[in-house]
Amino acid sequence: MFVELIDIGRLFDRFHFFPAKVQRQYVWKEREASVLLEDLLQAFQSAPGREYYLGPILVAKGENPGEAWVFDGQQRITTLTILMAAIGRIPALEQGSPQRQTAEQLSRRGNRPRIDLRTLGGALTRVANGTHQPGRKDNTVADHQIYGIEQAFLRRLSVVKALPGFVDWVTTKAVFNVVWADKEQGLILFDRANNRGIHLDWHELVKGVMTEALDRHSLPSGDFIEQWYKTQREAGREFGDLVWTIAIWRDGKTNSDEARNTDWARAEFEDEFGADQSKEVIASRVKDFLSQMRDCRRAGEKLDELRSKDISLNGNSSLAQLMYLEFPEWKPVVYWILVHGQKNAELSLRRLRRAAYIAHLLGWQSRQSWLTKFFLMELDHERSSKPTYQFSPRQLSQARGTLRTSMTDASQYRPLVKLYESDLASSKGVLKPRQIFLAQVEHILPRAPDGDWLDQFRDENQRADLRGRLGNLCLLPKQVNEDLGNAEWRTKRQAYRKVDKCFRGAMDAAEHASWTADAISNRTREMAAYLDRLLDLGQAIPSDAAEHYDDDEIPF
Repeated sequence: MFVELIDIGRLFDRFHFFPAKVQRQYVWKEREASVLLEDLLQAFQSAPGREYYLGPILVAKGENPGEAWVFDGQQRITTLTILMAAIGRIPALEQGSPQRQTAEQLSRRGNRPRIDLRTLGGALTRVANGTHQPGRKDNTVADHQIYGIEQAFLRRLSVVKALPGFVDWVTTKAVFNVVWADKEQGLILFDRANNRGIHLDWHELVKGVMTEALDRHSLPSGDFIEQWYKTQREAGREFGDLVWTIAIWRDGKTNSDEARNTDWARAEFEDEFGADQSKEVIASRVKDFLSQMRDCRRAGEKLDELRSKDISLNGNSSLAQLMYLEFPEWKPVVYWILVHGQKNAELSLRRLRRAAYIAHLLGWQSRQSWLTKFFLMELDHERSSKPTYQFSPRQLSQARGTLRTSMTDASQYRPLVKLYESDLASSKGVLKPRQIFLAQVEHILPRAPDGDWLDQFRDENQRADLRGRLGNLCLLPKQVNEDLGNAEWRTKRQAYRKVDKCFRGAMDAAEHASWTADAISNRTREMAAYLDRLLDLGQAIPSDAAEHYDDDEIPF
């Protein structure tokens, strides 16, 4: 292993780069790329004779001359490749000028871009070659970002004075501190002691583990990579939850006292696809993984439908109501229920809804390790019908109390208001999950009251207390909520009467001729009592439960 300080021109001229197999996709957006370009422009304008340090990158030389594997630095190398491609097309530089020729040469090696990205659309190849097809159906998120960054660079460079001088400066004065290592050292340095403290998303390392296993036995990896990225595009931000779910399913030991987290999940894959496994075993396990991934994605599509359209839920609103929560630990169990098509799916979803919302009322969102184990117990119950968790009387009492207190944090009260109104709408046959999902929480007594509100609620402490109670909250479409603002009660009441029937809270509030402290208190009691019944908050541990807990103990 050795370290070399080298400028962009020499580095790009000497090597054709490949992201290491444990690398994530290209994720920089226009904002990050523009920051890099602006930093370069500022450094050139302020001190054109000085070198500009681009930071360290971790690289391993490939098996063939002129090839290098990038373990750290893919984002910067890719962005600089886009920059060189843009410079090679900028009208401000004359065709055939040395700077334009240099940029074209540095952006690609032959017909291939300077760095080969693992994207299905191949936008970087087309950008480097000057053949642009932004509308292709197989473009990935990264491909769209690459096209956008190139256009941003072209716009910015078109107004740069002394552009030839800037190009010469970038290629000779912008330098990397290159840490050269062999492939094994590169993986260890990046994953465990990365010199910049950056770590990949754990599921990208899982992909690397499985790809390496296929390569080790010369098994084709194309279908696996294609399916991986196709699912990643479709699942979006939920992709990590989906892979974590598969890790849980494949482990099959959910009763273990071992802490469950993403480090554990990654380790499970490392064991399953380790070097001691045969070619036949690896091929079978990859095929099985892809099948589970497709199953999970189909289940995820059902969840997506709830966000994109108001579908019929056949009288069961639990699935939609789980989506109103802002922590994802319920997803593995939902995937399991949807994929395996349980006969008692509705009952399972209601039980999961109860557990998830009680955990929410107890404030367990910040206790991720406990929440993970908590929901794994429910998953184990679904697999084996073993007795599941029970809440202590004190915890149920605390949950009931939370419903009746003043809440100032939107992430605390928003899911509760959506739970209440969606269930009320469902009971009346007017539930529209998408509208509820997108709705905003309206503070009937405004958070920043003025005018008539101050006359009605003179005591500042009373106003602060009443504003955050459930009885003062309802759901409204975004535009209606923004238009009303701090409007007086008469104006709000008229607007509430005109909203869609699925917004039961606003319609019920409009039954009050005036909005008073008594109205808020009475409505809070009514809403809390409704949620008490819905979540069975009066239900203590049954006498025949497998285990009892102390009042202040979390029940695992």
